[in-house]
Amino acid sequence: MGTLYAASGMPEDALHVYAEARQALAAEGALDTPAATDLLANIGRMQAASGRLEEALTTYLQVRERLQAGNRLASADGAAILADIGDLHGRMGQLPEALGAYGEARRALEGVGLLGSKAGARVLVKLGELREKLGDGEAAMESFNAAASIYIEVMGQTRGNERADIYNLLLKVGSENLRLGNVDAAFKQLGASMRHSSDRRLTWSDDGIALVVAMGDAFYKMRRYPEALKHYERAKQAIEMRGKAAVDIFAATELGISLEAKTACTLSMLGVEPTEVNNEVWHQEQEKAFEQLNGGKARERRPSRKERELTKKRERRQKQLERAERLRRRTEREATSSMRRAAEEGAQLQRSGEGRAHVLASDDSG
Repeated sequence: MGTLYAASGMPEDALHVYAEARQALAAEGALDTPAATDLLANIGRMQAASGRLEEALTTYLQVRERLQAGNRLASADGAAILADIGDLHGRMGQLPEALGAYGEARRALEGVGLLGSKAGARVLVKLGELREKLGDGEAAMESFNAAASIYIEVMGQTRGNERADIYNLLLKVGSENLRLGNVDAAFKQLGASMRHSSDRRLTWSDDGIALVVAMGDAFYKMRRYPEALKHYERAKQAIEMRGKAAVDIFAATELGISLEAKTACTLSMLGVEPTEVNNEVWHQEQEKAFEQLNGGKARERRPSRKERELTKKRERRQKQLERAERLRRRTEREATSSMRRAAEEGAQLQRSGEGRAHVLASDDSG
């Protein structure tokens, strides 16, 4: 009956039934049995559900002691109790204690080879969230990435809200890995989410649109510009299917603004320039997009086809000028050499003439 009340969202009624059951166990002297420990855990859950957090924590700590005494803490059930203790500490704002409890839950699952299960992934996600709140971003990403790797393997076994949570995790972690430059990990995470997503989700849900754009970002960072453009255009088409009002609302959002800039930037990398737009404004939008796609780094813009043609013309003209200059210098050198030879020949002739005149003068005097 207590289980029925608990499932119906009636924790106080469930607590009343569990208290009577515990009294019956006490009368039988069976409070040290595994059944009594399980009953105490149920009492703790109902206390937590009714908002009696301190009472619930006290109860859970008693359960923990009993499990440890019976060598049952290193098990799936023991890990679940430790995770519940972590949740209670978190709800009470005791984040370091919550982190410690979830760390114990992780070790308990690892000890029995269950860290690679969905339960293990949930514990890793909680560890990541707590580390993130405590300002340890690097350790948080380590936990998130480990959880993502598990979920990618078991995604086909999930349904409903659980799968939605996995979608959100893969989108969050994949996007952050893109920002950090871990492109291969991001591509795997975002790609897995895309493969398991329905067309309906990718078209009609906001997180689906965000996933398509993030996948485009991953292709962009891999320099696969045609595929990046395909995903950006797919996201725009999905929004357009929702009607003009949705298009106008989306265009004013951060994602909508960045999508236009990313599309422009990708077109630029493909060497395509738009027509009927202000060229200067368009290039400014490309710079903004490049910063978003490349972590704020300045870029060397890929020249357009017209610019490349103009550059080639300039290069050809420069080569022609260089050839003309070389020809001019060679001509000058040749002219100088000819003049030098002529001068030398003239001087030689003059010296020869003076020599003959001296000989004739000597003969006359003789």
